[in-house]
Amino acid sequence: MGKMLVYKSGAVKFKLGDALYDVSPGSDCIFSQDVAAINTAARKCCVLGELGQRVVITPDVDSLLDATIELD
Repeated sequence: MGKMLVYKSGAVKFKLGDALYDVSPGSDCIFSQDVAAINTAARKCCVLGELGQRVVITPDVDSLLDATIELD
């Protein structure tokens, strides 16, 4: 779907298409959660596995502004 970029500084970014996102640790969860993929057309559901850690992904505003300036 996209690529995780890990920098020497320890910063982590997620690249999806041309968009770049900042990745930071998410909150801890006290109960078990699973990740599932749902195909609504075939009416099928597949459990991919247990969620081990949460992250928060936010748009990298600096890269968005740089891309906008390049288009002008």
